[in-house]
Amino acid sequence: MVMQLLISLGVTIADILFGLFVPAHTLDGSTDMHAVFIATYLCMALVIALPALVFSRLLADSGQNSTLAQRNGDGS
Repeated sequence: MVMQLLISLGVTIADILFGLFVPAHTLDGSTDMHAVFIATYLCMALVIALPALVFSRLLADSGQNSTLAQRNGDGS
């Protein structure tokens, strides 16, 4: 379920970027659509690379599981 939502979010972001890069003159029959696809592809690569940069900044020991101390008393 989550994977389907992420795929649809990626398609939506790509469509929005594509719509931003299509100038008005390309809708009139210009053949410069290749540059629009390249610009969209490069922006999507940047969107995909941003989380990788964030996670590369994490400390090496921050990925280890930690156990929480049990609460004494109320049992919740």
